Amino acid sequence: MTIKYAQTAWSDIKSSPNWFGKMLLLGLVGLIPIFGSIVVYGYLLNWTREIAWRYKTPLPPRIFGNENGNLYKLGFFALVVSVVVYLILEVANAFLGVGVLVKSLYHSGLFAGIYSLTTSSTFLVLSLALGLFLTLLSYASFARMSVYGTLSSGFQVNRLWEMIRFDAKGLLKIVGMTLLIALIAYLALAIIFGIMLFAFAFLAVGATGDLGFATHHSLSRAMSVGFGVSGITFVFELLVFCYLTSVVLVFLNMMVFRSLGYWVSQMNVAQWGPQDAPVFAAAANQPTNVSYAQPQHHQQPYTPPVSWEQNAVPQQPVQPQAPAQPQTPAQPQAPAQPQTPAQQQTPVQQPSSGASDAPANPHEGA
Repeated sequence: MTIKYAQTAWSDIKSSPNWFGKMLLLGLVGLIPIFGSIVVYGYLLNWTREIAWRYKTPLPPRIFGNENGNLYKLGFFALVVSVVVYLILEVANAFLGVGVLVKSLYHSGLFAGIYSLTTSSTFLVLSLALGLFLTLLSYASFARMSVYGTLSSGFQVNRLWEMIRFDAKGLLKIVGMTLLIALIAYLALAIIFGIMLFAFAFLAVGATGDLGFATHHSLSRAMSVGFGVSGITFVFELLVFCYLTSVVLVFLNMMVFRSLGYWVSQMNVAQWGPQDAPVFAAAANQPTNVSYAQPQHHQQPYTPPVSWEQNAVPQQPVQPQAPAQPQTPAQPQAPAQPQTPAQQQTPVQQPSSGASDAPANPHEGA
């Protein structure tokens, strides 16, 4: 199944009630160091978890809603993964840079420049490849943590690699979408920043433009007022620019996390076992008749907003009725009533040793 991640994610975002106001509020929250990142990550990962279980729901109505206890937990886990990936990339780049410097010391003259240029290009390619690989791992980690709700599930590299191999093309599409949105946002923010700098320079020149006609006593006063107004304006423009950047990052994360939810939903997370088990081995290792005979854990009825399409809620199987009792023939002594055939008992699924690690349906027991 081919999913148009950018189109689908954008459609879900703009169809959510008050989506623009929520994005602006999340951008404001994102300015708070550490705590803001935790809230934004947790809010969006909860939304990712919904679509991963194939519940098509709008953006959660409350930014700080923590009814299921996953807001701060998932947000903190995502922040940890982001920091770890960043540190790995920085350490690797540092080693690559030191390698270029040390090896170039063994050469001199013209060959030193050629060698340094060639080696730098090689290590640049290696750095970009490592960055791409770590990005794929981090995206798969976010999706897996949203399903299991544990930090350890996000660091199981072997399981993450299984997920990537299942649909590497789709994950690369999400990475490409991220780069394209980031490039457009960078150009737009650069233009806005240039306009702000021009406005600041124009205001500074206007505030101090008549100093040539000022007296000695009015000169210091005019300069104080001019630079004071310019300084306040610069700080205000800087805050506005930081806020716009935060809003753009929130929108980018909305697109990415929603797309990751659709990506992992193809893997039928309802059939996943404990987090240590292979991702796709649970259903494949059972005979077809046995796997279908297992009792299914259907989600509870869930009513989404009217404007959203919701998959039909699976109906509970109807228990077969007991056969009607045969009429007793009129005899002097009535024969014993025939025994009613016992209904087939539903097999009881014994919990496995890692049942507590199995992913939990977000609407189970709602």
